[in-house]
Amino acid sequence: ADGALYRSAANAMKARFLEGTREQIFGWLEEWVAGHAARTRTHSICVLVGEAGTGKSTIASEFSKRLEEQGRLGASFFFTR
Repeated sequence: ADGALYRSAANAMKARFLEGTREQIFGWLEEWVAGHAARTRTHSICVLVGEAGTGKSTIASEFSKRLEEQGRLGASFFFTR
């Protein structure tokens, strides 16, 4: 499962993130982590849904990186074909 980590070599191409983009999505994810989910222990899984190529893996990888930098990442697991 080492290849499933967000920072693994297999996910390197997914980690290309253009700084300053998708900030609304990251704002919502931060609220989800710090707000309702943290207080009530509900919604412990967030599912990103969208068409192929819309950036779901990039968003998940960048958000995992941000949480790890804050010492708040519990785990990450990325699937590939």
